Amino acid sequence: MIVAPTYENYQKTAIQYSSSWNNDDKNSPVNAVLTEPNLMESIVALLWDNDMKVVKEACWVLSNSTSLHNPGHIQIILQHDIISPFFHHLRNPATPHEILNKLIDTLVNILSVGDLLGPNSSQILANEYAEKLASVGIVEALIMTWNNPAINDVVKEKVRGLLEQWFYGYLPRNEQNGGEIEEDIASIEE
Repeated sequence: MIVAPTYENYQKTAIQYSSSWNNDDKNSPVNAVLTEPNLMESIVALLWDNDMKVVKEACWVLSNSTSLHNPGHIQIILQHDIISPFFHHLRNPATPHEILNKLIDTLVNILSVGDLLGPNSSQILANEYAEKLASVGIVEALIMTWNNPAINDVVKEKVRGLLEQWFYGYLPRNEQNGGEIEEDIASIEE
């Protein structure tokens, strides 16, 4: 039976799993989100909801699901289309700080796992997740977030950290100015 991706269905399932959560297995709710059929699809669908409270809850689920830095969890999450709603929220100047904060935490968790999997974590290109995200436009979305005058300092610092740690080599450069990083993001280098 396919369950419609609604907030009510998500809440019902989340309550079922949280009530069965015992001290012996603190990862049980996270594992349930990743293994329960159709639940991950529901979480991704909730990222598109018009109610920002619903989107915030979905962001928390994704952040918590990636926080264990389990490569298997990351693979399951990336099999679902989380990138499109992430781009939407990163590019949208009206996205609340709380949502941006959790999206960036999720990206940091995913990229941290990519560092663990790479043959040489000191090389930026060794991270396959960074390469994949860069190839689909994450750098541009992060730059749009960085340049949003409405974002708070916490989010701005997190974006800066992401760009510096995993995407510095992908930042747009002005070839007419000796290959310097373009002015609108030059302050990221500071």
